[in-house]
Parts: sequence; C-alpha cells; structure tokens
Amino acid sequence: MIAHESLHEYRLPIPRAMINNREIRRVTLTLAYSSPIDPVTNRYRGVIVEMVDEDGKRNFWEGLDGVKDSKGSKIPTGPVADVTRKGTLQHIVLPGKKLIKNARKGYIFVGVQARAELVAFSQELVPYALAVTIEMAQPVRQDLNADVASRVRVKSIPVPARPRTRVRT
Repeated sequence: MIAHESLHEYRLPIPRAMINNREIRRVTLTLAYSSPIDPVTNRYRGVIVEMVDEDGKRNFWEGLDGVKDSKGSKIPTGPVADVTRKGTLQHIVLPGKKLIKNARKGYIFVGVQARAELVAFSQELVPYALAVTIEMAQPVRQDLNADVASRVRVKSIPVPARPRTRVRT
C-alpha cells in the first residue's frame, strides 16, 4: 500500500555473475496498482503510481543499454513511457550487455512513488504489486536466484483492502 507523495524504495542486489561479464542481460520491471476512481471526471484515476530511479527519473541502471532520447537520457524499450503512465499497469524491459567492472552501489534501485491526481483522494492508500526479473544469457552457469536471495531481506506484506470508488451526488 502506498500513500500520496510517498516513495517506497527497493534495492535489489546485482548478481555477481553480471559483474565483469559482457553476456546479454535483461531486467524487466512490472508495476500494477489499483487506483481509486472518480467516474465523473476525465481524469478518472484518483492516484497515479509509477516506477522511478534514485533521482526520481526513469534511468534505472547503468549496466543496461536502453535507448537514448534527444537529451541523452536512457528510455526503456517497449511501450513509450508516457503511454504506460495512462494505465494502471507498467511493464518496462531494459536489455543490455555493457561490461560492469565496478558495481559501485551493489544494487539496482527501483522506487515506487504515488501522487494524487484528484485532491479528494490525497488520503487514500493504493494497493500495488511490483515484479522485477533479472535474466542473463545461457552461458552463465550461476544460479542468479540463489545469489540474489541470499542477500535480500524479505518482509511480510499484509493483503490490501479493495480501493473505494467515489461517486459525486
């Protein structure tokens, strides 16, 4: 559950197999959320939830190629970022095969942030789910899951309640 003007931070350890390796890799980020709605307005979603990096932008990780926009910022392949922001499901695929000599931070940062589009929903909590997958080419013989799982701390998460619909009278 996330509230208006909140940021939830996820730091995913970089698998050791990705360091000093030029094998093809891909990180896939999927965010789904259930926004409260106001069926009367054109901006029917009460709250917008999106994925960002540590700077509040969509440049997720230096070890991935992505595509560069006119300003030199990386943009993900797949659906255009502005299109994914119009729905409640965002799916971003980031491929690459850059050599990572020094994994400075040691993790991939994914932030989930929310903001109320309609003032009436600024106090609402929005349920969301985030899935991140890391894939590497077949020549890599290490178990990426075991490597990452050994360095991740898992929290129990309660099952969220269904968001409400606001109807104006």
